[in-house]
Amino acid sequence: MRLTMIALLTVAAAACAAPVRADDGKDIRDLVIGMKVADLPQTGYVELVCAAAPDTQLDDWNGYAKCPANAAGQREVRFQFGDSDNPQTLLMDHDQGTKIGGHPVLISILVSKFETVDGIIIETDPKVRLFLKKKAFLMGLQIRERYGVDGWTCINQPKADGEEPVGGQMIKERCEKQTPTRHYVYDRQLLQRSGQALKDFISMTRLSILAKE
Repeated sequence: MRLTMIALLTVAAAACAAPVRADDGKDIRDLVIGMKVADLPQTGYVELVCAAAPDTQLDDWNGYAKCPANAAGQREVRFQFGDSDNPQTLLMDHDQGTKIGGHPVLISILVSKFETVDGIIIETDPKVRLFLKKKAFLMGLQIRERYGVDGWTCINQPKADGEEPVGGQMIKERCEKQTPTRHYVYDRQLLQRSGQALKDFISMTRLSILAKE
């Protein structure tokens, strides 16, 4: 079983070659940190909900005030990419949902009390089929490629009680990078908890794109 998992992770690494991409001058698609909510695109983004209360559906970006505020007063709105040919329709492919760099993701914006976009949060979707889940920790490498390989400060967090390697490999990494205008933070993990079934291992990446303070 262990050898099988090592082989699957090797295949996943080989298959995960496409870098995370965004248009020049844009953070994700046509979303830019600092935009006013009133200026956010009205098409091309669908399935708007409150990240902290997913049952609360929003008609448009202006509904962000329905979402719970965090300690900083920000409200997180989750969404999916719409079909460019039919902007009010969810973009679909053979693996349902929104993708970045080939990874199915959960994506959201943080709206400040000043009605501006404070940040963009992208996290690999944990509810995908096993083959895609195996690749999720590799998105961190794509992030480095997209935003420049230099200038990152990374910390490898220590193994906690009950955590075990997956296929002989364990990753608990947190990396940060600052540019003149942005603060990038990503966490990625590959591990298993004692007593879990092998298929329930953790493989994930979470990226925060924030305005530099």
